Amino acid sequence: MTISKTNIPSVIHHNLLLLLITAIALLLTACGGNASEEHDSSSMNQLDISQEIQPVAESTATLPPTPDPLIELANQIFTLVQQANESYIRGDRATWRETTSTVNEYVDEFDRLTGGLQSVTYDEIGFASEEAFQASLGNLLIARGNEAYNNDEDEKEIALQNFNQAIELGAEQLSAAYSGRGHVFRFLDNTADAIPDFNQAIELDPENADAYRGLAQLTYYSQSDLTTAKEYIDRALSINPSFAKVYFLRADIAYYELGDAASAETLYTQGLQYDPKDDAGYYFRAVMYEELGRVAECLDDINIAINIKPIDGWYYYQRGYCYTGLGQYAIALDDFDTAISLAGSDSSLIGYAYGGKGGAYSRLGKYTESIDALSTAIQQHPDNVRFFVWRADAYRLMENHQAAIEDYTQALGIDASYNWSYFGLGLAHDNLNHYQDAYENYALYLERELGDISETRYACDRMNTLHLYNSQNLFDMFLGVGCNRFPSNSSGSYTSGGNDSQDSCTYGVISGVCVRSLSDCPYGITPSVGGGRCYTESEAGALQSSNP
Repeated sequence: MTISKTNIPSVIHHNLLLLLITAIALLLTACGGNASEEHDSSSMNQLDISQEIQPVAESTATLPPTPDPLIELANQIFTLVQQANESYIRGDRATWRETTSTVNEYVDEFDRLTGGLQSVTYDEIGFASEEAFQASLGNLLIARGNEAYNNDEDEKEIALQNFNQAIELGAEQLSAAYSGRGHVFRFLDNTADAIPDFNQAIELDPENADAYRGLAQLTYYSQSDLTTAKEYIDRALSINPSFAKVYFLRADIAYYELGDAASAETLYTQGLQYDPKDDAGYYFRAVMYEELGRVAECLDDINIAINIKPIDGWYYYQRGYCYTGLGQYAIALDDFDTAISLAGSDSSLIGYAYGGKGGAYSRLGKYTESIDALSTAIQQHPDNVRFFVWRADAYRLMENHQAAIEDYTQALGIDASYNWSYFGLGLAHDNLNHYQDAYENYALYLERELGDISETRYACDRMNTLHLYNSQNLFDMFLGVGCNRFPSNSSGSYTSGGNDSQDSCTYGVISGVCVRSLSDCPYGITPSVGGGRCYTESEAGALQSSNP
């Protein structure tokens, strides 16, 4: 039985298998000599002489054959591949990473020393049967599948093909093949196929910690079953108490499910202590830091992730938000563009990156560019409330208030709890002199936003100015229906209202723009205690015409 290049699966992205088989083929042919070579008379004489001294040869000790270095290298590769796969399913990614690196170095050595011949028979390299040889090839395919799965978004299908081939070949480490394929299915949101694969992996090897991790991820993220997820997490940690990725999963649950940022930070840090080269751990912690407003720490973590894995577009996307939080909008735009260039076929990342660009452009006052970028983002993510709100803000700041109203309304249709949409609607209607609608939206905003901040104070002031337009009868006029939420001598502090800014707007928000200096008040200053705030254009016009 001959194993030729055409028998090797074509899906091998790295040439590990092809190089290995070609190298062994070359070696065996080179050692075999030329069977058709003719011997001259001197050769025959030499043969006769050797026969004559045969008794001497019999008295000489027989030395064992010298192992060929290439055969040894092949054996080392097979052995290391098994060790790598074992480390992977036990959750020891640091050892897996190191072993895989060594395997690739050996493959490079094969590449240097071999090439040319096409085939090798399984028995010539010490396998008892073709099936045994294919089982070892299956282990190599598992190693390649794990490597592809961890490389890049676009290699997930390559990983799937490798795991499928490994299972078809009857790989020795079938448990690793099933858990690897289960993770690909999980990534592709194919829960129906992922769960049986993880269960099969555990049936074949009850100590497959990575299969338990996969089940924990599915039950938590896809089925919202936190209780069962914790059981799988505990089982994985009982096999490997230092399984870094399980600590990251626990951190996600602590932060997003329980709202416990302190515990989440501790868990992320603990996982990174077990595996300081896990780029994903730094990425997830950076996301949390950015959401908590700890943008300097966000930048530190995401830079480490990028240094470890500089080809992941999501990392540049996240760094764009870190820079946005630091007010470095031009640098943020560069990172969002890099994310788009690395996204490949990942339309989800492309859409989110354009959303980030839209936010950065808006902060630079480039509202047309912001609207264009956000429109692209909305095409990819038509249910993302933030993108509609940000585009509405940009429209409003360009004084296209009707378009702003449409986008704020669309945002509320997606998520009626997004408070800033009500405030934005109040501002847009106010600027169109739709006083009744403005009053109602300011009131809705104040019902939902309970803080003493510049936006709530502004909404309260405008309600008091516009309350006559909300009067249903004469009694409302005399009762002065409006807002009495704030004492006249207190001062508020600025909040983002969904725009992720940390600035302080000392003198209020004028048409959504933060005003930090009295000299920037174009229409004068209100007479409130403590220095007042800026009048809006509509307020100034109302004062001049004696209209509310």
